[in-house]
Amino acid sequence: MDPAAGHCGKKTNQFFILGSTVLSRSLTSMPIVLAIVGCLLLIGCRAIGTPAEQTGVARLSGGPKPSTKVATSKDVEPGVKRLTAMKPRKKSTSVSLASHKDETGFSTAPAFKIEGEEEDSSINDEESPAVISLSPTVAKRSSQKSPVPSTERSGGERETFIEILGFTRQQDSESSQQATHNDTVELPESTESQARSLRLRFPTELPGANAARIELPETDDQNPQRKLAAIDKLFPPPPSPRSLVVAKDRVLTLQELEVLALEHSPIIAQAAAQITMSQGVAIQQGIYPNPVIGYESDTVGSSFTRDYQGMYFSQLVKTGGKLKLQRAAANMDVMNAQLTYEKTRLDVLRSVRAGYYNVLVSQEANRINQALVLFTNQVYVIMIDRLKNGEQAAYELSQLQTLVIQARMNLMQSQNRYVAAWKQLAAAVGMLELQPAYLADRVDMSVPNLDFDDLLAKAFSIHPDLQASINLESQSRLNLQLQKTIPLPDVTVAGALQNDFTTPGYQRSSYNLNLSVPVPIFDRNQGNIRVAQGRLNMATQQYALVQNDLNSQLADAFERYQTARVQSEYYRTQVLPDLARAYRGVYESHIARSTKVAFGDIIVAQQNLASGISNYVSSLLAQWVALTDIANILQLQDFNELLTFIPASPRASDDIPALPSPKPPTPISGGQP
Repeated sequence: MDPAAGHCGKKTNQFFILGSTVLSRSLTSMPIVLAIVGCLLLIGCRAIGTPAEQTGVARLSGGPKPSTKVATSKDVEPGVKRLTAMKPRKKSTSVSLASHKDETGFSTAPAFKIEGEEEDSSINDEESPAVISLSPTVAKRSSQKSPVPSTERSGGERETFIEILGFTRQQDSESSQQATHNDTVELPESTESQARSLRLRFPTELPGANAARIELPETDDQNPQRKLAAIDKLFPPPPSPRSLVVAKDRVLTLQELEVLALEHSPIIAQAAAQITMSQGVAIQQGIYPNPVIGYESDTVGSSFTRDYQGMYFSQLVKTGGKLKLQRAAANMDVMNAQLTYEKTRLDVLRSVRAGYYNVLVSQEANRINQALVLFTNQVYVIMIDRLKNGEQAAYELSQLQTLVIQARMNLMQSQNRYVAAWKQLAAAVGMLELQPAYLADRVDMSVPNLDFDDLLAKAFSIHPDLQASINLESQSRLNLQLQKTIPLPDVTVAGALQNDFTTPGYQRSSYNLNLSVPVPIFDRNQGNIRVAQGRLNMATQQYALVQNDLNSQLADAFERYQTARVQSEYYRTQVLPDLARAYRGVYESHIARSTKVAFGDIIVAQQNLASGISNYVSSLLAQWVALTDIANILQLQDFNELLTFIPASPRASDDIPALPSPKPPTPISGGQP
């Protein structure tokens, strides 16, 4: 290298750096003199011949500013320009070429990464620089701006990146692999289309990513069957759906299943046994204690005779009516056991009703999904014929084939759901051997529009839990009275009737009498009285607690019922008809004008129709489950009583307030805009 040229280049860089520094400070403080001086220095640098004309400008941000030098070398290929960054002199300093990836996953512009502890403005031409070569096509984009990252490393070191303006992201993985640290990168000539090209690569972890491409043979007039055979192999005709046959000659109603459940349910038998147990406890609590009778011999052998020989007895006398109080308190348990028995019967009926409508909904879902499979198969066969005629693309049939398979899977799921629902219904009835039969009712029958306040009032009037809470309070009062009576001493009466054999030849009878009572000095049953008082305080709040719980349960069931009722009505009367009309319109438009209505619109219409049907079935199931919950809260023996509790509801659209009509805009006074 010519020393004069190197010296000139060195001076030029110094002028350029000095002018840039003065101009940047002038923009901050805005003194006019400094601005003029900075412009003159830049003009002088340009007149000398700065390398800044010949390549993109290097931008420095963050951390200590290392020296940079831009030059054109003879050893670089024609049309390729080079940016050289010199390393500072100070210790622990390195220069490397870094390549970054943004959030899109593409490689961004390589940047110089300069690490150092101290800044040194002097330049050592003898040190080997790190070089990056840019092609003229890339260098033209120097107007694009991008942020320059500056990060803090461990140990207090800062990483400074010098980004080449105009060197945009590389969208080809081969060019990003060429960016190595501390090496020269030669980028080939690229065109605008190559820079924007994207390659779609499926991750290997994605199921189905290794599927082969769809390749059909070209149409051959000599052998037209070759392409048709390939289409038939790739898209075989769909099989007919498997039907779930339920014999309609054996029909069951809800009332018949309820009768069977009341006769065979083991839970009801357990509740009846609980009543017997409670009755036994009540009887035992009121029984008087048994007397004690025994043989007694006193002072035997004291006079070498038989002395006193005879019988004795003792009896505990209960005072204060303790036995009556104990039996009265136990009778409350008998009453609660009877209430539990009635509630258990209704719980069994609730399970039977829920299982009944679950089977009914599954039966309807099976019918709908089977029709959907037949419909999807029909569309699929038509599109196969269009593919054979060259009117459809093979990848479009692949999309439709997935929907055909999904429809078959939904049908399989609904059939399995029906079998499982029937087994659950048989378990609720208590007859596991009960075989599937056709259910008489329809799942889309009219249902009432209920009123929450009327339902809550009826629940408060008949629910057994409220009566049980009243019984609990009465029982607690009786128990408190009993505990207060216990300190009243019970009397123990004892006596003996004996023969006196102490005097030989002279026998006579004698008797003993003993009367004892405990003295309540220390133990006055204070603790048990306090416990009974606390239980009474709790029992007095049980009625309100049950009311709150019933209100919460009814609110939840009522919300689910009203929501599902309106949703199912909307789906049945508006949503599903609109989806069917939209599907028919999209299909006919695609057949007539395939260039304007894409095949993807048919796919979307098919998905929307399947989703709408699924939502409709789900809303029906939610409606009937919620209605059975309401009947259970009201403790209704006859489910039809709820269906006629309030007249049937109007259309679902009448329950939703209409949107207000748009008002005309009010003119602004004064003619102001």
